[in-house]
Amino acid sequence: GMRCNDRTFVSAVYDKCKSSSDRFQANTKQKAQGKFSIRHYAGIVEYDTAGFMEKNKDEIPMEASELFANSSCDFIRHLAIVI
Repeated sequence: GMRCNDRTFVSAVYDKCKSSSDRFQANTKQKAQGKFSIRHYAGIVEYDTAGFMEKNKDEIPMEASELFANSSCDFIRHLAIVI
């Protein structure tokens, strides 16, 4: 499957939000920079997607992975392989 990165993420945000929300906006300059704005109750806030995927990825700590791999339960050992 397609791997998500900052560029594909922001593209999906543009596609999903531009027509479905009047609070979402992204002008040509923002799009070129991977940015968008949301109109909140307190005003317009600009978001920058640079580094978004790296900052928000979920990884299991190495200790947990090792614990799973050394489990006496077959199912748990299998989880260590797939995660």
